[in-house]
Amino acid sequence: MKQFVIGVLSRGGHLLAERRKRNKEYAPGCIIFPGGHIEAGELPHDALVREMKEELNIKVLEDRLLGTFAHSNGDSVEVYLVLRWEGEPEAREADELLWITSEEELSPEREFDKRIFRKVRLLEADLQLHNA
Repeated sequence: MKQFVIGVLSRGGHLLAERRKRNKEYAPGCIIFPGGHIEAGELPHDALVREMKEELNIKVLEDRLLGTFAHSNGDSVEVYLVLRWEGEPEAREADELLWITSEEELSPEREFDKRIFRKVRLLEADLQLHNA
């Protein structure tokens, strides 16, 4: 079992996804949420901060843990909602970045990412209720 981390950036009702490069081993050419592996001995939140810097060139300032999800292949994925960050996201390891508003904009075969999309929307609604 491998461990991964995903960071979902939220801005103005849009969530940031990336179109993966076609030469990538994992999900080539798919539209998914950015993230990566958790290195040996690394804490999940530290992996989030590192991956967001490596993939998007941003510094995470505020986030919320959505939870740990089991992927259909047995991998474990820590998912964070990134609420505030420093810098403008750049596609450093992807073909392009996309600000999406619907789970249908994710790759059709990526049910895992669609499940995360729905969970993010529930957390955002909950945060709005608490901040109202």
